[in-house]
Amino acid sequence: MKFKSVIVAVGLMLASAASQAHVAYEWVAIDNNSLPINFTARIEFDNGAVEKGSFNLRLEPGKAPVGDDGFILFSSTGEMRIGPNYSFPGGVGYLDINLSFVENNRFLTGSIRASNFSERVNLSSFYGSNPDPRVFTLYDTAGDGMLGCGYTPSGVCEGATGYFRLVSEPGSVALLGLGLAGALVARRRKRAE
Repeated sequence: MKFKSVIVAVGLMLASAASQAHVAYEWVAIDNNSLPINFTARIEFDNGAVEKGSFNLRLEPGKAPVGDDGFILFSSTGEMRIGPNYSFPGGVGYLDINLSFVENNRFLTGSIRASNFSERVNLSSFYGSNPDPRVFTLYDTAGDGMLGCGYTPSGVCEGATGYFRLVSEPGSVALLGLGLAGALVARRRKRAE
């Protein structure tokens, strides 16, 4: 009967791992004293996009997406939330993603350029003087929702640095816990018999 409990536990844990439909990366600030202050960002992909090792996508108003499948969401401080079927307000904006997944997919390198009607965010790990390829620098960024960065025609707001780190999704952790709980229940039933 022990073998049966082990099989149940392994099956539930595998179901937990398979249930993670997407992979998320969040901005971790290194220098939060540069503009924009307290910047936040999150980008999500499906598992297949991450497994390929790199990702490229271009979204523009009124045009078909160009690039890879598997993009789910880019969001940042303020009102920036762009998904794969985003309709740009007023026909203004873009999303340009050119990324590589590095160090066993735990970090990103590359660039993200995004703009909607009210905000503009440009991030690159190739901009600035930091030699670490995982470190992104915000440049030419503007928006009313970003602390210290009003939206003006020449409102260049830049300098904050950080990196995008893989985030453990709580749903996967919960399912793993459910798998372990199921194994314990199966074991207790066996002992009661």
